[in-house]
Amino acid sequence: AWVSKHVEQCVEATATCTTVPAPINELSVSPAWSPNGRTLAFVEASVEQQGAIGQPQVTQWYATRHLYLLPAGSDRPVEVAHTQGAAAPVWSENSQSLLFVDDDALYLIAQPGSAPVEVAGPLFSPGSWSAYFGEIAWATQFAWSQS
Repeated sequence: AWVSKHVEQCVEATATCTTVPAPINELSVSPAWSPNGRTLAFVEASVEQQGAIGQPQVTQWYATRHLYLLPAGSDRPVEVAHTQGAAAPVWSENSQSLLFVDDDALYLIAQPGSAPVEVAGPLFSPGSWSAYFGEIAWATQFAWSQS
């Protein structure tokens, strides 16, 4: 999950895909299109060694993660301030709000441009994050009606 993943944008009509730009030594994960199709939310994180699996490594890796937004038709993602540690972005039904996991809690960006606000946490017992990113089933950690 933390070696060579990158989000791609694809054009159905031409069956072509392009990789969303990411800085060198970073990867992109957790893509989520807004329901209106105007904005892609995703997470960028550092590339880590494949064998580095354990609680300290997972904690350190999550600290490198940041939430980005990419407007449709653009090739320049914009980092969302105050989102270090972000994971699992989920849009509201009206595409105005964005819920995401960050530092063992849920955060909400209530409207475009507003600061994230913690709405619930912790999600796990202290010190018991999964030792492997792929084992965290985020969809089972929280539920949101998206309305």
